[in-house]
Amino acid sequence: MARPALLFYPLAIEQRYQKALERLAKAVIQRVKSDIPPLVDHDRNDATLSSLSDTVSGFFAVLRVKLRAIADEVKPEMDAATLILPQTVTETNAFAKGVTERTLARGISRKGVPLKVKIPDGAPPDLVERFIAENVALITSLPEEYLGNVHSTVMRAWEQGAGRKAISDLLAPMVDPQSAPPVKRARLIARDQTGKLTGQMQRYRQQQAGITHYIWHTMEDSWV
Repeated sequence: MARPALLFYPLAIEQRYQKALERLAKAVIQRVKSDIPPLVDHDRNDATLSSLSDTVSGFFAVLRVKLRAIADEVKPEMDAATLILPQTVTETNAFAKGVTERTLARGISRKGVPLKVKIPDGAPPDLVERFIAENVALITSLPEEYLGNVHSTVMRAWEQGAGRKAISDLLAPMVDPQSAPPVKRARLIARDQTGKLTGQMQRYRQQQAGITHYIWHTMEDSWV
């Protein structure tokens, strides 16, 4: 179930980041689905395999080359996800500024106090740099971690004598475009990082405005 748009949470910003990460995740799983099973012979048996260690080494090398090629092929999607990070920071900063201004406006209207607070537009450079560096690392790790797991899964099955169909079946849950591990992780990264950045920006804005105390409310979603 989709979460409702919230006054104090930039859902649209999260969703845009999530879409970029999901495009990367789906690009890599589609290539794994189409490119990895054909590397495996249809008919294999343990007896032949156990006596041919050079065959094991050969397949290991072929698999590694293919997985590296897949990593290179999804670089455009990786770059696209990375390129939206500055925009994510800029828009989250503006959102946090707006939230603080609305919070102050409500407080003024309730108390009748003629209060004016000027909140600068710029975001703190150290916060921006940390967010971008952390998310570049997360984006890079998304295909790397997944392809590493694919490598381990396929090699383990191949060493046990699995043929193409068996390995395809084994990979099936790993290449489901809706629930494969990298897709789930893409959603988690987008939500976690957007929420983290929003909280940091709002604290920074509140400090600028001189707010030292506030009442915390949950977002009333499944993460509470």
